[in-house]
Amino acid sequence: MTARNRRSAVLAVVLGLGGAAAIGCGGGAPAETAPAMDAPAAQAPTAGDLLASGHSLEVPSFSLTDQTGAPFGSAQLDGHVWVANLTSTRCGDACQAVTAALRGIQDEFLGSEDVLLISFSVDPANDTPQVLAGHADDAGADQDHWKFLTGRPNQITQLSRHGLH
Repeated sequence: MTARNRRSAVLAVVLGLGGAAAIGCGGGAPAETAPAMDAPAAQAPTAGDLLASGHSLEVPSFSLTDQTGAPFGSAQLDGHVWVANLTSTRCGDACQAVTAALRGIQDEFLGSEDVLLISFSVDPANDTPQVLAGHADDAGADQDHWKFLTGRPNQITQLSRHGLH
């Protein structure tokens, strides 16, 4: 993994933690809160802290389906800075706030081919590519640079536990 990809992975994982609060917002029973969310904000490292310390995290390879029904995998992130979150289309205010923040990042980097936004659905039973496409439209997503991904439940569970933890 190159230094640039390591930095990208760190940024993705750290910002993914912020979106992890949305895991419990689905239509079913509340999910467990991510351990990092229990720590006071003053103690949680920022992406800048991790990068400055030389810390890197590697996100495991994955292959999921995007909002158009096309395959999308970790290989397509190579060479890009990417920001990720965990979300559900049935989530309420918490997910909407994260989506709004991501839209702000999208607007800030509009036209940049280097920055991608990746929203991983934690509700794959409901969040089909068609549902995600409607959600992307509602979010005002530039769908060339903001991918909404779904997959089999075990894929999402493994990625959220071992990649975006």
